[in-house]
Amino acid sequence: MTSLHIFLDEKSVDLSEKRTVSGYVELLIPTSSYVHLSTRVTGQELVYSPYDSATCFFNQTSTPQTLQLAAGLHRIPFSWALHRELPCSLIHRFGSIGYSVGAVALIGDLAIRAHIKFSVTKSQSKISTIYWGTTPDRKWRYELEVPKSICLGDLSVRLTLRLKSLMPPKLESNGCLLGCQLWEFASVSDPEKAETHHSQSMEPYTHLLTNPSSTWSNPLELLLPISKHDSHVDTKCERICIKHLFHLTLAFNETADVHLDFPAIVCGEIPVAELCVRRDSANDTNEYVDEKLISSA
Repeated sequence: MTSLHIFLDEKSVDLSEKRTVSGYVELLIPTSSYVHLSTRVTGQELVYSPYDSATCFFNQTSTPQTLQLAAGLHRIPFSWALHRELPCSLIHRFGSIGYSVGAVALIGDLAIRAHIKFSVTKSQSKISTIYWGTTPDRKWRYELEVPKSICLGDLSVRLTLRLKSLMPPKLESNGCLLGCQLWEFASVSDPEKAETHHSQSMEPYTHLLTNPSSTWSNPLELLLPISKHDSHVDTKCERICIKHLFHLTLAFNETADVHLDFPAIVCGEIPVAELCVRRDSANDTNEYVDEKLISSA
């Protein structure tokens, strides 16, 4: 019996730490034979609407090896270099970005093939950015510490808020309703049209501050829950682009609501069980209408 299998050293490659995918080809042959073996690594982008349309954006093929092998089980190692600029793997209801390693063995007139998928990720440093400013009416000063990245492996995201009134004490507001959400923008294009879909990927967070100015000396820490199954990583390919923003709303009693947007990079690994997921066609996308916060470039 003749068989061919591929085994990877790791099923996920973090391009921030390692830029190679490696493993070995396992070949079982019943008799001594000359074997012509080649391997390749590919990256494919698939857009589902209006029909499945696939594009291969990364393809490297090895020079075929001619091996004289005895009967039995053989393991032939391989290693492929990957580019730092490759997009992260993605499973989305609008499309997907995936990677795979394939192998072909020619033994006389017999050709056997094997194929295995792997995911590509890019981890981010856990640092925060501090934003500060005043409301348009110059009545409040704010200071926010926002993480630059969100890891899907975390249970929550921490934000820190400080508010200070610039009004006389007698006129100071005695309340502020805080709202925070993480917004996801998915840009999907095909030969006929380009669309940007806006979906909320985190449960809305609200908090009522009865004494907003107290947060200037005692900062308010917000812990926003993360839904790993409802969120997607940031990535950018030829036709699919995913970006995220923190959207913060400050609603004071005496002034118009203040809306603040901050960029955020969502990173993490796609669960192995989801690598073969086709898509979720049950979701209605007609409600996602915002096209202003993402670039098609």
